[in-house]
Amino acid sequence: MIKQLVAGFVAGAVGVSVYAETKLSAEVTGGLMVSQDMDEFTVAQGGMGEQISGTGSFVGTAKLGGRTEIDQSSIGYFGVFGGYANSALTGVNVGAEVDYLYRTGEKPGAFAIGPYGGIGYYFSPNWTGDYGDFVEFDGTVGGYLGLKATFGNENVRAVLLFGYQFIQYDARGGNGGSVSSDELDMGGLVAQAGVQF
Repeated sequence: MIKQLVAGFVAGAVGVSVYAETKLSAEVTGGLMVSQDMDEFTVAQGGMGEQISGTGSFVGTAKLGGRTEIDQSSIGYFGVFGGYANSALTGVNVGAEVDYLYRTGEKPGAFAIGPYGGIGYYFSPNWTGDYGDFVEFDGTVGGYLGLKATFGNENVRAVLLFGYQFIQYDARGGNGGSVSSDELDMGGLVAQAGVQF
């Protein structure tokens, strides 16, 4: 994989013709994020409160962009809209993602695998319980990286993603409420599956 990527850069630098084609591309995925450090984050007011129960969040992502095919490799670049929900919070994010995939066969749609990563803005999440008026979160910049695999045909492919997401919100009590920590760390492992066009 590394040899092919280096060869492509070298060929471009010295003026050798390399086959490249760019097409519109999109992905829709969903899965689970496990954030070990968010468990038992608590919002309290008047001696009572609510807390996040568990470490899991359902996540979903839609991406639109392009994919440039270079021989048996491809580079994808996308605008991203995503969201998540767990026992106490819902949130959305926007950002950008790139990936590099090496195709193991010559046919379009053959199994391909490689790294991916992105950066985005995670808007202030919404506390969905009864104590939402007593907590405030600041939006934050976060990111993610991992491994992506695709397989299928030229037009439609299944996509699998496994990676780590970095998200940390500043938190504070509001309207006489208090929080158990001034930070809510939602970073954790993410596994998603979906469809790539």
